[in-house]
Amino acid sequence: MVAHPDVKAKLAAQGLEVPALKPDELTAFGRTEIAKWSELVKRSGAQVD
Repeated sequence: MVAHPDVKAKLAAQGLEVPALKPDELTAFGRTEIAKWSELVKRSGAQVD
């Protein structure tokens, strides 16, 4: 569970911030991030080998 203090500490040590989101907020955030990053990857021309 991401809310567990040990997990939060490990993620923070890696420079990650874990926001406390409700399920519907997490879904919206995920959709926004996927759209943003998929467009960036397409424009970069990156491909999986």
